[in-house]
Amino acid sequence: DMGSGDFVTLSYLQRHYRGYPELLAALRYALDQGWRVRDAGHGVAVYCQHANRAGCRRSIPHTPAKDANAAKRLRDYVDGCSHIEET
Repeated sequence: DMGSGDFVTLSYLQRHYRGYPELLAALRYALDQGWRVRDAGHGVAVYCQHANRAGCRRSIPHTPAKDANAAKRLRDYVDGCSHIEET
């Protein structure tokens, strides 16, 4: 398994969030939007494309209290990012 602090793959997320299908879908959505996910010990940290101190960062626990609420919060956070690169 990966050590704490490493960027993670979709298969890592599928393993750790197996019981949280809505949150897993939201994490996949973040990845599809160009966000990166890093192992943070008891969960993961999600980073926007603006990967410096000014960028958006959100921590997600491995065992969120409510799957749907955690998923909605993450999607809203991703959609609210002001650092999205225009194509």
